[in-house]
Amino acid sequence: MESGAVWPEYLAHDRVAAMMTLGTAHAEWLAEELGKLDIEGDDTVVIALAAFAVTHEHHAAILALIRSGHLGSALALLRPCFEAMVRGLWLIRGAVSDQVARYVDGKDSLAIEALLNGIAKGPSAAEDAFLRDTWTKSKASLHQYTHVSFQLLVRRMGEQLVDEPITGDEVANAIRFATATAALAAVEVGRLGKSDVVQATALKVLGKLYQG
Repeated sequence: MESGAVWPEYLAHDRVAAMMTLGTAHAEWLAEELGKLDIEGDDTVVIALAAFAVTHEHHAAILALIRSGHLGSALALLRPCFEAMVRGLWLIRGAVSDQVARYVDGKDSLAIEALLNGIAKGPSAAEDAFLRDTWTKSKASLHQYTHVSFQLLVRRMGEQLVDEPITGDEVANAIRFATATAALAAVEVGRLGKSDVVQATALKVLGKLYQG
C-alpha cells in the first residue's frame, strides 16, 4: 500500500522535493568525505564515532525509505537517528569513565534525558544547550512515530478516518530533522578529525535547512 497509491504525491510537494535534494546531497557527500578522515583517539572516541556513523546510516535510510514510499518506516527511524547523535556527544563530552564502562558492558540504559543531563555538565554545555530544547519540542512526535501511535495509523490513511491526513510539510520537516541531525553529527566528526572543511560544510547545510 505504501509504495502504491498512498505516498507518491508527497514526492512532488515543493518542500519535500527541496529537502530531499539537500538531504541526499549531504548524505552522499558525507559517505565520501568522512571516510577520508584519519581520526585517532581512545576507545571512547571510537565508540562515539560508531554512534555518529549510525546517525548517518539512519539518515540515509530515512531518505531512501521516503523515496520508495515507505514513510512509516522512515518516521520510525527519526528518534533513533537523534538518539545515536546524542549518544555520541555524551560519550565524548558528558560521560565519565565508569559510565562508559557500564555502557560497554551493556549495563547502561540511560534515556535521552539522562544523556542530555550528562552533556549539560560537559565543557561545551552552552553550545549544546539547544539540544534539550530540540528534544523537548520533538519527543512527543518522535515517540509516536517510533511506537506507531493510533494517530499515526489513522492519519496515514488519508481522509478515510480523519480530516487532517499527514501533509507534505510534515514529510519535509521530517527530512529536515533527519538531515540536521546528520549534519550535527558531521560537525563532531569533523572536530575529531581536525577537518575545518567537514565542519564548515556541515554548518553550511544547517544554515540552509533553517534559513529564514
